[in-house]
Amino acid sequence: MALSLGLFKDEKFYVGDEAITVLDIQGHTFALLKVKDKVVKVDDQKSVEILPRVFVSCGRPSNSRITKHAKVVADYHAEVSRRNDLPHSDLKKLPPLALPPELLPRLIFEAPREITILREALYVRDKKSD
Repeated sequence: MALSLGLFKDEKFYVGDEAITVLDIQGHTFALLKVKDKVVKVDDQKSVEILPRVFVSCGRPSNSRITKHAKVVADYHAEVSRRNDLPHSDLKKLPPLALPPELLPRLIFEAPREITILREALYVRDKKSD
């Protein structure tokens, strides 16, 4: 059975008691994770073993969601260009439009059921209740 989590850049999650940080997200299908003292590249091509018996890959959002996001970005650029009278070539200098949660690379975990995988907020809450 697989677990899917959408995570933002700089967000942490825990595998057991091991904190893992999302260092970067690029596009819809690539993420960099900090696992212990190493950086692990994760994409949608194959699963990577980040810890013993814990495999991670990126899940790709549906084509309709990608198309919807492309339209949002195009509308944003058109509106900024119109308001600021910017030439099209200057649009590349604009700060990137943040991906909405449904378009974040979804990390897909494959691990035995006895291994707990939690977002940081849930991990902290569970530790406080111990």
